Amino acid sequence: DGNSFYCLSNSGTKLIKNLDPIDWAQRCQDNGCGEIMLCSINQEGTMLGYDLDLLKKIREKITIPIIITGGAGKYKDFLDAFNLDVACVSAGSMYQFTKSTPSEAKKYLHINSVLIRDSYKYE
Repeated sequence: DGNSFYCLSNSGTKLIKNLDPIDWAQRCQDNGCGEIMLCSINQEGTMLGYDLDLLKKIREKITIPIIITGGAGKYKDFLDAFNLDVACVSAGSMYQFTKSTPSEAKKYLHINSVLIRDSYKYE
């Protein structure tokens, strides 16, 4: 079907053959997993945004919470992920290599109607 997604282990050094990440997420949910932490290695550290295509495909298959990581570079990346129904976003490089702050991210999300912890501070 043209799916270009694949699963890796061992810090991205070992390809897990015959395992599609979308099917894997479904299997994890079916076996009692309470949430998925989704990271696209191709996006990790790039600050070019999360892998929203992969997120959409996995969200279509599962109902458990998804935490997305790998690629955030601006506050809009958070908003894009929340608009696809993630439970949580994660960012590292964005805070290490830019002047972005968690407080400003919360303000941005609050202004854009995303309810998050401490958003009451911005009303």
